[in-house]
Amino acid sequence: MCTAGHFADESGLYACKPVRVCTASEYEVSAPTTSEDRVCSSHRVCTASQWEVQAAHEHSDRVCKDHTTCGVGQWETSPASAAQDRVCKAHTQCKATEYQTTARGTHHDRECAEHTRCTATQWIKVDGAAFTDRKCAPIKDCKAGWRELVAPTTTSNRRCAKCTVGKFKFSAGNEAVCASCAHGQFSASRGATSCANCAVGKYQDQYAQSKCKVCSSGQSQARSGAHVCADCPSGTYQTEAGQSSCLACYTDCPAGQYHVGCGLTAKGTCELCSAGQYKSSGSGACIECATGKHADGLGAAACTTCDAFSFQDEVGMHHCKFCDYHCSEGQEHTGCAGASSGACLKCTPGRAKHAAGLSGCA
Repeated sequence: MCTAGHFADESGLYACKPVRVCTASEYEVSAPTTSEDRVCSSHRVCTASQWEVQAAHEHSDRVCKDHTTCGVGQWETSPASAAQDRVCKAHTQCKATEYQTTARGTHHDRECAEHTRCTATQWIKVDGAAFTDRKCAPIKDCKAGWRELVAPTTTSNRRCAKCTVGKFKFSAGNEAVCASCAHGQFSASRGATSCANCAVGKYQDQYAQSKCKVCSSGQSQARSGAHVCADCPSGTYQTEAGQSSCLACYTDCPAGQYHVGCGLTAKGTCELCSAGQYKSSGSGACIECATGKHADGLGAAACTTCDAFSFQDEVGMHHCKFCDYHCSEGQEHTGCAGASSGACLKCTPGRAKHAAGLSGCA
């Protein structure tokens, strides 16, 4: 009988054969017996597209398996090697609230980020999409002189418009209306931040006006920002519109004349004094002639004393009265002159008048 490590597969052998020893690249397919040799087979060699699932041993072959191939919707998280399989993972899908920041690849995942959220003071200028972020912009505030025309929404900015003429807004803000200019003020241009006072000689009695009114002739206004003009007071006048003051009446006139008709829009004229009146040069009214005097024409500079045989017992007369010397019998007329008409007096003792008439006592 063959000793260990030997076998005899034929009869009549002179000596037993040594048992085959598998090399390092082989494994034992069948163990030797006394009548059969050991059967060896070469270890399987994994190809480049395979990996070793089970290592080669002296009693078993190497087990190889094809590397996993990542599909269209997958990426390689761990590379294939001779000792391990390729690891694949499904690409991340961005949510509706996200956008893709990095495109998917065979060796990296798709990267997503949350769409930017606009704050309460912003509006969406460009909405987010699958591959772009949302763009926010600050909501505009209406500046001074501008009002809010259209309020902002989540997808539209605030629209502003200039204040119309006659109105203003002095500071930035989002009021829908501008303030009206007050009495005595105006705003001539759109987008005003304040109203201007009406200049001297002008006024404005209404709200929200674009210009001021001009004071009429016969009026004046010395201060700015007025809502009414004042009539020229007594003793003054103004022939032109839009003036800051009235002119004093010039009342000096030549002798025999007086000033009349000055006021509001008229500067007046010098007129002749009426008959029975007089005036020296300068200002003032005509004066009635005193008793005992008269002025028989217009424009007298002085009154004339009544002539002999005349008198005047009233003031402001344009002629003197003739003395009436007729008296009854026993009386005669005396004392007619100046302001006195005289009187009939009884004849003094020793004198007589025998009939009525103009004669005196004898």
